[in-house]
Amino acid sequence: MGRAARHALGTLRTFVDDLRRGLEPDRPPRTASRLLVTEGSGYALRAAREDVDAWRFEEVVNGLGDAGSARDLERTTEALAWWRGRPSRTSATSEGCGRLGPG
Repeated sequence: MGRAARHALGTLRTFVDDLRRGLEPDRPPRTASRLLVTEGSGYALRAAREDVDAWRFEEVVNGLGDAGSARDLERTTEALAWWRGRPSRTSATSEGCGRLGPG
């Protein structure tokens, strides 16, 4: 492995460590993460569907009827209120968000 690749790998690990601390701020140092785990040569997010706003939003959208009822409007408004910041450009599916790193 060349110098640039080692540097990139070190940078990635630093970002993953920071993300793990953000996801589990009460996790003691040097203990295994339960949410962002190392899996094979990459990382996997082990969050429940109800804990990820993008997945919850997707379920609401998939459950909407064709008629556009008042209940659909209420559920959509509630789901939109979950979002903070700018939306991701990637898909909000478990396939798009649940796996980080080479497949």
